[in-house]
This record gives sequence, C-alpha cells and structure tokens, in this order.
Amino acid sequence: MKKHITLFVFLLTLLILTSCTSEGIAVGEKAPNFTTRNLEGVEISLKDYKGQPVLINFWGAWCPPCTIEMPDIVERAKKYSGELSVLAVNYGDDLNTVREFTNDMNLPFSPLLDLSGDIQDLYLIDGYPTSIFVDEKGVIQKIYVGYLSAKAMDAYLALIGIGDE
Repeated sequence: MKKHITLFVFLLTLLILTSCTSEGIAVGEKAPNFTTRNLEGVEISLKDYKGQPVLINFWGAWCPPCTIEMPDIVERAKKYSGELSVLAVNYGDDLNTVREFTNDMNLPFSPLLDLSGDIQDLYLIDGYPTSIFVDEKGVIQKIYVGYLSAKAMDAYLALIGIGDE
C-alpha cells in the first residue's frame, strides 16, 4: 500500500510539473508582445491590437490539421470582421507556399511570418496547430493545441467576447 501511495504522489507531482507553462503564456496571463511582418512586408505587433479580441493561430501549410481547421477560422474572421482580429502566425513554410496557401484558402487576413521561430519560441509552441484566444485586455483566456472543431472554436471565441456561445 505504501508503495502505491508513493507511486501516486510521484505521478501526481510529475503531472503537475508537466502541465505548467512559462510565465506569460498561461491562461490568465498577458499575452507576450511580438513583432513580425506579414506577407506584404508590413510590420505587425500584437500590441497594435490592444482593446480588441484576438485569435492567434500558429499554423503551417505542412500541417494537415492546420489546413483542415483554417476554413473555420476564415469563416469566423469574415463573420466577425471588425470585432475579431486573427493573427495567423506561419512557421516552417517558404514565402511562395504561404502565398499559395493564402490564395487557395481565400484568407481575409494576411498571415504573419515567423521565419526565425522566435514567436513560436516566445509562446513555447510545441504542437501545431495551436490557437490562443486573447481578450480585449490582452489576457489569454484559452490555449488550445491541436485541431480545433468549429463548435469548440465558437465556445472559445465566446470566452473573449465574440459570438454568443
């Protein structure tokens, strides 16, 4: 019995330690600012969207779940135009691939380029896609790693004041 309790405490401690994230990328924390360029070469910073709900989506054209969920992101970006800002941060694709993807998906926003990987490092991205829902105060309300269904996306958008879930 003592062996089982020790094992349980060890596993619980391990679970707690592995579920912790670095300061600044946890729910309830301010989203760390970043600056990069979009496809048109315009410099964009997260701080430019202060006072607006933001969906930060880390994606790659090489990532099948990213391409599957992108139409739902596009649909919501169009539906909530003027209310929701989408910052689609690409990592791992060359400029021609990002341009082609943008055209094929008819993106209503210009993807941001993380050519150096600095933004993914800042946010400790370890899986694609990753969606981060930031409220108008700049506070992270939800971090979701993996394919995001339309229903879940709507629920998380409601956390940042978008829609009526």
